[in-house]
Amino acid sequence: MDPSTSPDSDRAARRRASALLATGAVLAALVLREGWRETSKARTQRTPIDARFASFTAPARGERRIGTLLDAGVGPDAEARRAELEFALAPMVLVAGTDGVRLVAVWADSPVEAERLAAKHRLRFLAKTADGYALYEKTKP
Repeated sequence: MDPSTSPDSDRAARRRASALLATGAVLAALVLREGWRETSKARTQRTPIDARFASFTAPARGERRIGTLLDAGVGPDAEARRAELEFALAPMVLVAGTDGVRLVAVWADSPVEAERLAAKHRLRFLAKTADGYALYEKTKP
């Protein structure tokens, strides 16, 4: 009889396979737990949207439309940032540009770029948020 097909070698192979599966299951559980912990930590550290945009509330009260200006250097997250701003300022409607509005929300990669946009469009600073948004008012020409 071939020793590799004996009942003892079958049991040993099954024990090794079981031990390997158990080790894999434990490692997978640990990785998932660590991933969940990191995700939960990131989620709880984010300030609620109402608190982040509280500085915009008083100046924008009563406005129906707010213009938006976007720094050309802002990359693929531009749509996500616009959606976040729409959510924060609802029920006000965001319109692109500065035509026909009193207030303009600007977001840029740097404060220098935001100031450049404000100067170009003759805007006066009103408020800002910690994550790069600024609210400006149009000045008279």
